[in-house]
Amino acid sequence: LTRIPNLQPLNSRGCTLLEVLVASVILSMVLAIVYGVFSQTLTSTQRAEEQSAQSRAARIVLLRIGDDLQASFPFAPGNPRFVGHTSRGQQFPDAVLSFVSLSGLSLTSGSYAGDGYEIEYELVPDPRAPSPARQLVRRARFAPTTQDSTTDRLSEGETLPLLTGVQGLRFRFFDGRAWHDEWGKEQTSTKLPQAVEVELY
Repeated sequence: LTRIPNLQPLNSRGCTLLEVLVASVILSMVLAIVYGVFSQTLTSTQRAEEQSAQSRAARIVLLRIGDDLQASFPFAPGNPRFVGHTSRGQQFPDAVLSFVSLSGLSLTSGSYAGDGYEIEYELVPDPRAPSPARQLVRRARFAPTTQDSTTDRLSEGETLPLLTGVQGLRFRFFDGRAWHDEWGKEQTSTKLPQAVEVELY
């Protein structure tokens, strides 16, 4: 029979408390770095998604404004009731646009498809966002074009918030030769612009 000698470990001592503390500190630092990178990536992703959603909403609003403008018409001979102007704010421009437009849909209660509406676009304070952010609203009020229109229908209208988080709005109007920041005064008071440029900030 062959006897196997007892094997003794060369080093049987355990980890000291200092080594455990150093390992814990290193692990905490690695986890903090990983969490910071993950948190920054998540924040960037959310910001990109919010900006993308806002850009989609802005494109939809611009298409809505374009549809209204394409359906605009002179309210009366020599009085198109197309008025717009842009004022210079502290940081961003502020604009208001009002015109008469035909709609293929009934926009307010008591109105009919194909009626004429006085459409107005402007910026108003946004109650859900801090200054200077505002919201773009669209006001639609029935504009009678016949003598049998009642006073009740004339006073009906609605205000629809279209886009939040807007800091500025600008309109420019083309008369066939040059662009203007205002329309509806002096030489432009008797006709419609040939083109309208809209900028959202």
